[in-house]
Amino acid sequence: MYDYSQPGAYFVTICTHRRECLFENDEFRATAEAVWQATTSSYAGTTDDFVVMPNHLHGIVWIVERDVVGARQRLQQTPGAAVWQRNYYEHIIRHEDGLRRIRKYILDNPRGWADDPENPMNMNHSHGDLCCAEM
Repeated sequence: MYDYSQPGAYFVTICTHRRECLFENDEFRATAEAVWQATTSSYAGTTDDFVVMPNHLHGIVWIVERDVVGARQRLQQTPGAAVWQRNYYEHIIRHEDGLRRIRKYILDNPRGWADDPENPMNMNHSHGDLCCAEM
């Protein structure tokens, strides 16, 4: 079992509730970007590449101190509204080659939105609640 509280780099994908394309709205997208920056750059962590897509986000988080793991931010002005799905996808980045590959995936993701499996136009509605990434 891996100890996720130890320092290291983590690739994270988080989807919106019911994969709704909330972040097509510029204000919601800006809020998600600000919350991602605030959450991941606070509490002894740093950010790396990240992208907010219409219904999910991908990012690399560097944990640089122990005992700082945990969500401490949420989207504002949405009382009672579900924004994020309950689960998420994460991947431990163990080597430089993996880091390069994931950075490229994050930066290329917006160009491939039309073919992205998380795009509602491409979903077969059979893969449950977990937002999956092909990493």
